[in-house]
Amino acid sequence: NLQFNYIISTALAIYGLQFFVRSNKYDNKILLPFLLGVLTGSWHEGFSVPLLGGFMACVLFNREYLGKKQISFMAGLFVGFLWIFSCPVFFGRANDIGTMFRFSHLAFIGVQHIAFLVMVVLAAIVVYKKKLRVFANPYVIILLVSVFVSVAIHIYGTRTPRTGWWCEFGSVLITGYMLVSLNGAAKFGKIKSVVCCV
Repeated sequence: NLQFNYIISTALAIYGLQFFVRSNKYDNKILLPFLLGVLTGSWHEGFSVPLLGGFMACVLFNREYLGKKQISFMAGLFVGFLWIFSCPVFFGRANDIGTMFRFSHLAFIGVQHIAFLVMVVLAAIVVYKKKLRVFANPYVIILLVSVFVSVAIHIYGTRTPRTGWWCEFGSVLITGYMLVSLNGAAKFGKIKSVVCCV
């Protein structure tokens, strides 16, 4: 279950992220991006919804990423999510409004996402040190928004840690990038950043 649901969807999400940022917006081929979006979106809602949120945020900040391929990919993600959303059991695992905002529930979710908490602290340090250019990177914008969406899904969804898998994975990537940005690539080094993330 873990390998099928989460490892493959993580690989699809990373490929989708690379595809979205690096695609030539003047390339008019839209079928393959749409199919990739549908596959990624229908594989797991814990990836499709966060990615869609991240991509939309990136487009809001930078219209350069609003090419036909990107729109096609986002449309595919949405269609894939609707496929999962239409399943009768989708809402059966969700928490009710009265439960999801209790302190005990939020604390329980927080403890399961240490990488997310570390990332939030580092982001606050970045803001405090006024190194806001870190957040201008399209990968950071997409990952940051998608990580927060992933946490929201976990708060709304089941109590198991796997619900927020993308939150943890994305937080580790952002943490590594911020560690290098805060200390300077030459001073801190990419290898030290990777070791700290691990």
